[in-house]
Amino acid sequence: MRQSVELGFPSFEFVRALRVALDNKGTVFCYSPHENKTLNEIACQLVESNEPDAEELVSFVKSITHSTSKSAEKWEGERDMVDLWKLVKLHFYAPQTHGSNSIKYALPAIWQGPSFLDSYQLF
Repeated sequence: MRQSVELGFPSFEFVRALRVALDNKGTVFCYSPHENKTLNEIACQLVESNEPDAEELVSFVKSITHSTSKSAEKWEGERDMVDLWKLVKLHFYAPQTHGSNSIKYALPAIWQGPSFLDSYQLF
């Protein structure tokens, strides 16, 4: 007999899982403004929701993001995500990227780079 599992709104569940995974330690990285924008949108959805932990989740989202240009409220979180796309755009060039800053091209080019990177492992 299968048990039914009630799942919450996936975006809210994602933020809950992200909060646990990050555990208030270290730097949070992203690759493009998309992640910041999406988390901002989820925070707005949380504000309008009746989730019992909405306030806590919004506070967490604001701690790792910054407000977008369209936000009425302005903030920059104490752990605002570091956008690696900006760093790649400004400071990285490799012929293997064929002029693209897309993570699909940049990441393999970075890992094919200097041998000191061999000591790092991907998941």
